[in-house]
Amino acid sequence: MKEKTKRFTDAGRKAFTNDRTNMQLQKKFDSNEQGGLLSNYSKQKKKEYNLDENK
Repeated sequence: MKEKTKRFTDAGRKAFTNDRTNMQLQKKFDSNEQGGLLSNYSKQKKKEYNLDENK
């Protein structure tokens, strides 16, 4: 993506970033998988550092 934005002027870059048609929705499966991985990572770190959610 950096390659594309190098050739933009500041105004062109701003217009590009505000254009929502450049974005794609994340698939639900991918979103759920990402959420599960982050949740497991968080739980693992809380165990590792003896952090209790109820404190």
